Amino acid sequence: MAMLSPCAVFCQFLFIIIIIIRVLQVTSEVAAASRSPVKLLPGFEGPLPFQMETGYVGVGESEVQLFYYFVKSENNPAEDPLLLWLTGGPGCSGFSNLIYEIEDEKYFIEVKFFRLALSKLLSTPSRSPLRFKLAPYNGSLPTLELNQHSWTQVSNIIFLDSPVGTGFSYATTSRASNSGDFQSTQMIYEFLRKWLIDYAEFLSNPVYVGGESYSGLTLPLVVQHISNGNEDGVEPFVNLKASVKKSTSPPSREKASWEMSEQEKIETAVRKKEDGNLLFKSGKYQRAGKKYDKAVDYISEDGCFGDGDHKVVKALRVSCWLNGAACCLKLNNFNGAIELCSKVIDIEFHNVKALYRRAQAYMETADLVLAELDIKKALEVEPQNR
Repeated sequence: MAMLSPCAVFCQFLFIIIIIIRVLQVTSEVAAASRSPVKLLPGFEGPLPFQMETGYVGVGESEVQLFYYFVKSENNPAEDPLLLWLTGGPGCSGFSNLIYEIEDEKYFIEVKFFRLALSKLLSTPSRSPLRFKLAPYNGSLPTLELNQHSWTQVSNIIFLDSPVGTGFSYATTSRASNSGDFQSTQMIYEFLRKWLIDYAEFLSNPVYVGGESYSGLTLPLVVQHISNGNEDGVEPFVNLKASVKKSTSPPSREKASWEMSEQEKIETAVRKKEDGNLLFKSGKYQRAGKKYDKAVDYISEDGCFGDGDHKVVKALRVSCWLNGAACCLKLNNFNGAIELCSKVIDIEFHNVKALYRRAQAYMETADLVLAELDIKKALEVEPQNR
């Protein structure tokens, strides 16, 4: 008997699934935030031993319908982490990760808690809930088997078909079907918020955003959107804890700023800021401050960015300056903290964080009058914050 490669088996199986789901799509209208339980799959003997659902969530005024596969934790769904997993490509279906692609590669899991939870599973060659049983091809349907070492033993996982046009995700207008990395990350953030509204029982669960291959470029932007939304009070609040990135290729030389497009500069600035956040949390304030400075360097010229990016660029600068000021305070560089907070106040004169941090620095330099003025301004904006 001839042996088919795993890739060939996967393609055959995916073709069967496509036929089944396409038939279901034709026979029913799919609305935003619709969901259906999946209890049986071709090739798997008997009912699935875990809870799985698929569905659509409408984003961008519902012009885009993003399709997802959701597998509940086999341990304690009510308390276990919720992992949103993004595929590479761009354009690889979430189904490939559900069955095939969360493999034994190098992962960067940027939080101690989750690393400990997954430590006993990281030594296994596959971490997807299901996998193919490799056997000589006999003309029958490929066989699926349960993976006893799946990440779903310790976490709830959403496998998302993104960007639009990937897998079963689709757009209802030609305009909506054209989206770059930045637009797709905004859609992913909107998807997550709406998904959490529909699955309100997971609102308090710790949330992780993970991905592999190409999604390592867009994942920091998704995290930035979530972080900005939380800071701005956007509902629902996403209980974000960390990001998980999978690398399948050696690191390449980082482009110089002059070699980058506007979008690449924004994405690089986001990554530098996230690197700074990790360093800050680990107490490496000097290195964190340099990361924040570097992030601002990439987005230092307003004139280089289009109208749609100005708000994002401004928010990034403000965030990096505030974080840099926090580093300066930790390092007793009070003049540096005053300088960075003043930059924020120059463009957002009611920024309470900047006012309080500058007041703290003024007090350390014995400028008590200036400190009092900043505290009074902050209390005028937020009188309850006493």
